[in-house]
Amino acid sequence: MPDDITPAAAVKRRDELIVVIRKVTRNAMPLILQAGAALLEIKESALYRFTHGSFESFVRDYFEITKQDAWRYISAAKGAENIKMLKWENFGQTGQAQPNLTDSVAKASEFAEVPRERMQEVIDVLCEKQSPITARSVRAAVATVTGMKPPPVDPPQPKATAKPDVLLPKVREDFEHSHILDSFISKFEEMVGQIEELSDTPIFSFVPAPHCVADLENLIAAFKFAKPYADCVFCQQQGCARCRDRGWIPRPLYHAMTDDDQAASLLRGKGK
Repeated sequence: MPDDITPAAAVKRRDELIVVIRKVTRNAMPLILQAGAALLEIKESALYRFTHGSFESFVRDYFEITKQDAWRYISAAKGAENIKMLKWENFGQTGQAQPNLTDSVAKASEFAEVPRERMQEVIDVLCEKQSPITARSVRAAVATVTGMKPPPVDPPQPKATAKPDVLLPKVREDFEHSHILDSFISKFEEMVGQIEELSDTPIFSFVPAPHCVADLENLIAAFKFAKPYADCVFCQQQGCARCRDRGWIPRPLYHAMTDDDQAASLLRGKGK
C-alpha cells in the first residue's frame, strides 16, 4: 500500500476492487459450470483414454489445470444440477429474496453429493437462519439435514506415507511444527463462525460480513495447503526447487507431482 494513501481511501479502493472481482466471478460461473459438466462426461465416459492413460494427465495436457481444479469444476456442476431440482414456491414466505446458490464454485460444490430428495430440506435450514448463504453455511446445513459431513470436493486419495520412517532433522522439525498452522486454521474457523453468528446484529451494520468470511475461508485454504504432508518425491528429503529446499511438500502439491511420470517412477522405486 502506498505511503500517501489514507486507511479510509485504502478500504474504499479495496471495496471497489471486491465489486469488480465478484462481478467477473459471477459472469464466469455459467462457463465454469459448463466446463465442469463437460469434464464430468469425459471422466465418466472415459473419453480421455483415447489419448491419455489417466484423467489427471488429460486435463493437465489439454487445459493446463490440476486435477484438484478439474474436480472442483465437476463438483460445482453436479451441485448446480441438484440446485435446478429445487422448488421455490414457499421460499418467499421467509421474506427473503431467492438466493443465487451458484455464484461461486465453493458454494455450488457443497450441494454436489446431497441426495436430491434432501435438497429442499437443506434450503429450508438455510432460510430459517436468515443469514448470508456462504459455502460454510451450506456445509453446516447439509450436515444438519444428512447427519454427516458432506464428502470433500477433492476425490478420495490413497493415503500417502506423509511421515516416512526416516526423517532428516530439518524435515522432522517442520513436521513437528505443523501444529502451528493448525492453530491458525482453528482461529480462522472460529472467527468465521463468530462473524456468521453476528452478521445480522446492529454492531455489524457496516461490517461486510460475506467479504470477511470469504477472506477468512481463503486464509483457511492457504494454511491447509501449506501443511507438511509427504517427503518430496523428487529429491527424497534432500531439498530441491520444487519443495523450496525443505525436503517435504504439502498434500495438493504431492498429488499434482505424483501425476508426473518421473514422480510416479520415483514412487514405484521407493515402494509406495
